[in-house]
Amino acid sequence: MRPRRVVLVLLALLVLLLVLGEVGARIGNSLAGKGGAKQSESASPTLYAPHPFIGYVLQPGAVSDPKRKRSYRVNSLGFRGEEISRAKPEGTYRIVCVGGSTTWGWDSYSDDKTWPAILQRTLEASGKLPGDAQRVEVINAGVPGYTLMESFVNLKMRVLPLEPDLVIVYHAANDARVIARGDVLPDYTHMRRVWSEPAPPSFWATLSNQSQLLGLILGTESEQRDLEHILHVPGFENLPIREAAEVDEGLAIIETTLREMNALARANGTELALCTFAWSLGPHPKPNMQDWMDHQVALMERVNEVIRAVARSEDAFLIDVNAKGPKTREEFTDIIHLTDAGRRKVAKTIAAALQWRYGTRFPSAR
Repeated sequence: MRPRRVVLVLLALLVLLLVLGEVGARIGNSLAGKGGAKQSESASPTLYAPHPFIGYVLQPGAVSDPKRKRSYRVNSLGFRGEEISRAKPEGTYRIVCVGGSTTWGWDSYSDDKTWPAILQRTLEASGKLPGDAQRVEVINAGVPGYTLMESFVNLKMRVLPLEPDLVIVYHAANDARVIARGDVLPDYTHMRRVWSEPAPPSFWATLSNQSQLLGLILGTESEQRDLEHILHVPGFENLPIREAAEVDEGLAIIETTLREMNALARANGTELALCTFAWSLGPHPKPNMQDWMDHQVALMERVNEVIRAVARSEDAFLIDVNAKGPKTREEFTDIIHLTDAGRRKVAKTIAAALQWRYGTRFPSAR
């Protein structure tokens, strides 16, 4: 065989091996739950914008990629859903829901399938509203990743100016995660940092972002520009983890923040409803993750204890979603995020609590 032909054959074999290696690397990463440079749309920073006092908010006017099944729209005021006026319309009973991804609707395939949207339809269908209200409006002010710290500042700067009659607070999971790692600081800055754009990727990092095989060979992870990379203190996930019995210091921070949120709402003529947090009671679908799930549940149970205690001592409106809301595996996509059935159950639970609170009759969520 001529030398030139030998070289061509070797090059062809090399290309074939590289192609097969790339395919194998992608299949292996997929089976291991790694997506390479690909990231979920709801984790993309295009959904978010930096804010000088809150850290980040939803990007006003952001819309989802029409090619994706999950769709969302952010209105001009920076809240998920249809356009609303900043000033409350006359004759309207306005409810604003604050929380993290479970309120925003992490696994909702459309804006109208989040639990705040279902709650609005439920209350509208009842035909009976508190006081002399002629209509009800429920605003989804949830933002993925928010803790009580962000929601406290959000309440002051962006929610109370909407003149809500009622603010519903649904938090626990994100705060439980924060207070269980490292030496907890009162402002959560052991976890959160100022919005920080990553440095331009190196030549090799750019290549490894495109090739999962090269990433495996070099031993590098894809440089994702997701929310946690932008806002988390580097190394936060590697901080020592505390057991549920060791988070009293963090729970005291949560208690103080809830009391301050309640006082701020009352000072502005708004009622605050504190919800306990719900999670799946079924076993984790991946047996090797059961210990992690049990740890998270123990933390969230302690946060719920604080929520109930604050509601009692402050004579605040308590909605016990944990006790009366979703519980089954079919109502959750993971340990905390909700399926359509789970979101309907949350809305139904809250509607029933409003019925008891205001003496009005609300139908089941739909």
